[in-house]
Amino acid sequence: MESSVEKDKVNILGLESPFYSPNIISIKAGEVLTFDNIDANFHTVTSGTQEYGPDGTFDSGLLKAGDTFELTLDKPGTYQYYCTIHPNMVGTIIVS
Repeated sequence: MESSVEKDKVNILGLESPFYSPNIISIKAGEVLTFDNIDANFHTVTSGTQEYGPDGTFDSGLLKAGDTFELTLDKPGTYQYYCTIHPNMVGTIIVS
């Protein structure tokens, strides 16, 4: 079965798990990753964790329904992110 998720794209699903699809994504350093808010609610894509808050690496600001956010990460590593409005919404980007 083929996945309907596009390469280098994350759909923001909203308040039901898995919240972001895919929830964990692997990309290469320098690639553009696009987040697409397909939910009817406002959301953010903010680096950090719900426990410790934003870490300042990236922040989409408020994304309304239909908005997109493009992100380029040049440094390999694992990046945690969450929605500051709905902190239970979390995801991970692995950059190689």
